[in-house]
Amino acid sequence: MMEGHRRLQALDLYRRCDPAQFEFETTADLEELVEVIGQPRAVEAMQFGIGMDREGYNVFALGPVGTGKRDFVIQFFEQRAKEDPVPSDWCYVYNYQQPHKPRAISLPAGRGTVFRADMAQLVEELRAALSAAFESEEYQTRRQVIAEEFQERQSEALEDLQGRVREDGLALIRTPTGFVFAPAREGNVLSAEQIQELSDEDRGRLQQKVESYQEELQGILRRIPGWQRERREKMSELDREMAEFAVAGLIDELRAN
Repeated sequence: MMEGHRRLQALDLYRRCDPAQFEFETTADLEELVEVIGQPRAVEAMQFGIGMDREGYNVFALGPVGTGKRDFVIQFFEQRAKEDPVPSDWCYVYNYQQPHKPRAISLPAGRGTVFRADMAQLVEELRAALSAAFESEEYQTRRQVIAEEFQERQSEALEDLQGRVREDGLALIRTPTGFVFAPAREGNVLSAEQIQELSDEDRGRLQQKVESYQEELQGILRRIPGWQRERREKMSELDREMAEFAVAGLIDELRAN
């Protein structure tokens, strides 16, 4: 053993506490300590910080890890909260017009959690309601009517052209690459040999008519994208109508609550 040092006994390192001196069973029976011991400057700073009742001010607690900074700060805010009116609940909801700017809704205290639960239930109910609406016979029938309306418009335009083309000794033939005109007789397309047998005058006349009908056909084909766009718009309008019908009652019920 080095000079100046002495060996410690177990009793030298142990201090006995007599439980009989306490008047409580456990520390849970004690009142909470409302004062912070040994931190007068920190207490003063916190009192000053939470006293700044203005927007833009914050409290920043700095100190070593494990010193209880969080509990220290929370204690002061909990004490202050007991003195102030209960604040409103704020809920952020999706903004469909500006997705990057959610909407903030102020609700009475305690209604925020109720609103969240109601919205979760609404989503489940909407799934069932929308599924039923878009699988209904009414929806499928109206969708088919719109599709047939577009098909009939296109068919009528082409059939009208085909009828006039046939009267002028031509045929309008649909191919994998588009439509072509060909000389015809009694509804049958002429072969290359039969075309060669035609007089120059007849071939010239047919060529002029092909060029004329070709312009008319191009006009019809140019209108088709517009008809398709109109068809898509009607389909979208039908979808919106069915969706609104399916969800309106559920949303009105939620608003009423």
